[in-house]
Amino acid sequence: MSLVAGVSKQAAWLCNASGCVINEKTRELLVVKEKQMPRILKVPGGLSNPGEDLAETAVREVFEETGILSEFKAILTLRQHHNHPNAFGRSDIYFVCRLAPLTFDLSPCEEEILYCEWMRIDSFVDHADTSPFGKRLGHLVKHGLDYGFDRVDMVMDELNFPYKVPVMYYKVFHRPLQSDVTE
Repeated sequence: MSLVAGVSKQAAWLCNASGCVINEKTRELLVVKEKQMPRILKVPGGLSNPGEDLAETAVREVFEETGILSEFKAILTLRQHHNHPNAFGRSDIYFVCRLAPLTFDLSPCEEEILYCEWMRIDSFVDHADTSPFGKRLGHLVKHGLDYGFDRVDMVMDELNFPYKVPVMYYKVFHRPLQSDVTE
């Protein structure tokens, strides 16, 4: 198996996760501008490490880029993109996780981050440097704050994978069910 920048040539997709850290009291998002893409205002995120869950990736990337400790709540949305310029020739699938902040003092990563800040959601949506995907994310966050995140979140269930010994588990993400379904 040959590798390109640490990515197998047989791999069709790269998996990325970002952390949409929301201060619900102030209606602010944690946003960054990266040194490699200084024109784009976005939420912090990056590549998943092998064996790392999406939630772990989002929490780790937020901490590495901004110094903010956070807690996974749900997946807000995902994006697929082909021919992404930073995807090593692979297609890109990018999960945006809703995170709750555990700390608030910013300490941006000097190697990667041009700047980071807590920004009002309306300001993020209206900002000229916010991408269309970022604007859609901002609208999802506003909808969740106004009407409840149960209307936008994808929740996670851990299920038993019955075909292997020892027992393995996998995680399923979906919109919440109306009744208690265990199977």
